[in-house]
Amino acid sequence: MSRRPTKDQHGHEVQNHEGDRDMLDARQSPILELRVGLMKARAQAKQKWVEQMLSLPVRDAQEASRRRRWITRALKVVKGARTAVKYRAALLDAYAEHLSVLEMTLMGAAEEKAGKPFTPGKAESSKAS
Repeated sequence: MSRRPTKDQHGHEVQNHEGDRDMLDARQSPILELRVGLMKARAQAKQKWVEQMLSLPVRDAQEASRRRRWITRALKVVKGARTAVKYRAALLDAYAEHLSVLEMTLMGAAEEKAGKPFTPGKAESSKAS
């Protein structure tokens, strides 16, 4: 396997094997599952809290008014968060599409150049001759 220099999270140069990506993916999967599980647990706890708060009886008109204002603010927060998530998802979808196209282009170039060393800039001049 060939080695290529990369930088770690602190900006220090490190050497990685190309096969290391599989090991990273294997480690990231349990981490991702853990983070998703934690997010779901937090969401369920928040949902339970909201349901408990809303199930409490209202004692007077002032408390009813306060509750309506709180519900209105909470709805705005939830709708804003949903909008932000949709925006970020759209950006990630566009970036993922770009990466897929780039990967296909590079794979095609690798297959086209199989057996021939690829030198940037020379491909253009060899076609012109």
